[in-house]
Amino acid sequence: MSVRQAIAIEQLGSPATLHKRLAVLRKNGYIEEIAVEGDRRTKLLGPTEKAIHYFTQLGDAMTLEQA
Repeated sequence: MSVRQAIAIEQLGSPATLHKRLAVLRKNGYIEEIAVEGDRRTKLLGPTEKAIHYFTQLGDAMTLEQA
C-alpha cells in the first residue's frame, strides 16, 4: 500500500490525522517507507521486523487465551 492510499482511507480519519499516525509508526519503528524504482514520488509502506515480531506475539497470546 502506498502512503497516498493509506491517507485516502476515510474510515481511519482525516488525511492530517493519518499522516500523523504514520509518522508515529515510522518514528517508533513499526513501518518503513519503500521507494518505488523509477517513481520518486511514490513510497510504499511496509512492516518492519519489529512490527512482525509484535503481531506474532499478539497472535500467540490470542491463541493461548482461546485454549
